[in-house]
Amino acid sequence: MAHEKKLQDVFADAKVPRDQRRRLPIVCVGGRIAWVAGLRIADDFKLTAATTRVLALQAEPLSDELRDVLMEESEK
Repeated sequence: MAHEKKLQDVFADAKVPRDQRRRLPIVCVGGRIAWVAGLRIADDFKLTAATTRVLALQAEPLSDELRDVLMEESEK
């Protein structure tokens, strides 16, 4: 089993400001973090020679307009 790293340590190592950390998408599989979008893929989920199935995901920033709408909704 690979070394487990705390999520806050991943953010700190990548110098992600605290106020921005809630904005990064996190993909979980079976209760485990597989990918922190834009930062890293967990070792257990990286492709290897033994990989037989793949799911490709891509994260893109929200448009300013959509972000504003979502922020308004979350403040209600």
